[in-house]
Amino acid sequence: MKSAIYTSVYRLMGGAFILASLGTFSLMFGFFPEMAEAMYSHKFHLLQEFGCALAFIGMVAMWLSCHLEQGKAIHLMLTVFFSLMALVHWIDFFKGNLTIASPLMNSVPMLALAVMHRFYDFGEIGE
Repeated sequence: MKSAIYTSVYRLMGGAFILASLGTFSLMFGFFPEMAEAMYSHKFHLLQEFGCALAFIGMVAMWLSCHLEQGKAIHLMLTVFFSLMALVHWIDFFKGNLTIASPLMNSVPMLALAVMHRFYDFGEIGE
C-alpha cells in the first residue's frame, strides 16, 4: 500500500515538473513568439535554463517511481533541493517581493518529500 502511494507521489511530481519545463520550452520553440520577443533578456534565458532543471527533476522523480528501493539518497537530495527552493521563495515573500501563494506553492513538494522521508523505510520495498 505504501509503495503505491509513494510511486503515485513521485509520478505526480515528475509529471508536473516535466509539464512545467515544457511550458518554458514552448516560449523558446516559438509557440508564443510575441511573448518570447517581449520577454527576451538574460532573465528569459535563465527561465529556460530553469526549465532544463525542471525536466531533470521530473525525470529523476519518474525514475524514483520505478526504483523505490534504490532511491533513499536521491530522495534526500530532492528534499534538500526543494527545501532550498522554498527558502528562496519565503525570503522573497518576507522582503515583500512575492505574494503568499508563491512560497506556499513552493513548499508543497518539500513538505511531501519530508513526510515521505520521515515515515517510509526505503529498504522494505524489495521484501
